Parts: sequence; structure tokens; C-alpha cells
Amino acid sequence: MLLRVEGLHAGYGATRVLHGIDMHVSEAEVFALLGPNGAGKSTLLRALSGVNTPTAGRIEVEGRDLTGRRPDEYVACGVVHVPEGRRMFPYMNTEANLRIGGFRRRDRGRLEREIDEFFAHWEPITERRHVQAGQLSGGQQQIVALGRGLMANPKLLLLDEPSLGLAPVAVQRMYKGLRELAESGQSILLVEQNARHALGLADRVLVLVGGQVVHSGPTSEITPEQVAEFYFRSTTKGAAQ
Repeated sequence: MLLRVEGLHAGYGATRVLHGIDMHVSEAEVFALLGPNGAGKSTLLRALSGVNTPTAGRIEVEGRDLTGRRPDEYVACGVVHVPEGRRMFPYMNTEANLRIGGFRRRDRGRLEREIDEFFAHWEPITERRHVQAGQLSGGQQQIVALGRGLMANPKLLLLDEPSLGLAPVAVQRMYKGLRELAESGQSILLVEQNARHALGLADRVLVLVGGQVVHSGPTSEITPEQVAEFYFRSTTKGAAQ
């Protein structure tokens, strides 16, 4: 098992956000994490990358207990987080932003080859190698953010809202690339608002509402409409209260 999470609780100060999350991700699997705004999806990713320390529960990566460990220890074990919002170094060029992702690596020759291959494969940035990242479009910046994560040579890639704020054509290009990554065997834990895109890519899905799991299973067993129904129920329940 690549990732195993048992009874995970986490939050911010006195505010509890996650309430006993159980989940697992296998090698070469795409796992989608869905839920309405405020469900705790980003909090869960931050806990799984060491940014947010759980208050209870256990996180294992390949059988190693990483609960409460520092973010760099997660990275060393192959868990790489690409957070929401892209977070470029705007005055550094695209290539430098990619290279930062591999700063821990010792196989420098292989890293340089992977950077070349990334530019060759992702056409939207192929000719933007020496352009400052702040001058790129939103879709191009998201590709660079993804590439920066990949340069860390992850075993498990945590992606938070990769389609957020992108034009439809950029979303299509992003998901085409993610599908190719999945086909190459890259394990991905994907947080996404667009249930249809996520279910079309993932092998399994977990739906989170109010910091609790309301559905977990193969993507073949749930439709985008059923996911939306979970969101609607949570909104209606909150209004009733």
C-alpha cells in the first residue's frame, strides 16, 4: 500500500475540520477527493504532506509512520504536494521554476533530461522556457506548477484543484496530460471541484462533506449527479440548522 490513512483528525487551533478520515491509495492509482467548499479537502492534503499536523490518527507511506513529521520528510518519502493557486516565483523564468522542484535530487543529469522532456511534451510552455513565470497565462502557470512537482520525482503526487480558474481549453489540456501521467504509472491523489473531470480520470473516489467521509469506492459506482446530490444534501442540512 502506498498511502494508508486511519482515523485522521485535523484542524486549525480549536477549529476541528477533519473527523476520523480513513482512506488508502495504491501504487499506480488515481484517487479523487471530492466535496463542496469547506469540506476539508485542502486540509486533508496539507495533513498528508506534513504542512498541517493531525490531532489524532495515523498516516503511513509504504508502511512507514509519518504522522506529525515535517514536510521535508514527506518529500523524502516521495509525497509531493502541488497546492492550489500555482504559487510561481514570478520573476524567475519557467525553467528555473521547474528546476526548484528537483533541488533535493542528486541525479542532476537525469533531472536535466526530465526538464527537457517536460518542455518538449507540454506544448503550451514549449516555447516559454526562458519567459518569466509571472508573464505566463493561468493555464501555463498551472502546467509549470505540475512540472515543478514532478521534478521532485514523486511516488505520490498530491494535486489541489489543478483546473481552478482555467479556461475550458486549458482544463482539457491539463486533464489530457494527467491522463498520460496516470497511464505511465504515476500515483495521483486529486482534489477537484469538477466532479465530471475527476471521475473521468480517477480509479477510486472519496466524497468528503463537513470533514467526514460520506462515500468511498470505485468511480464506476458513482455519477457526477450523485456527487452533486451529496453536496446538495449538505447545503440543505446546513440551511435547516
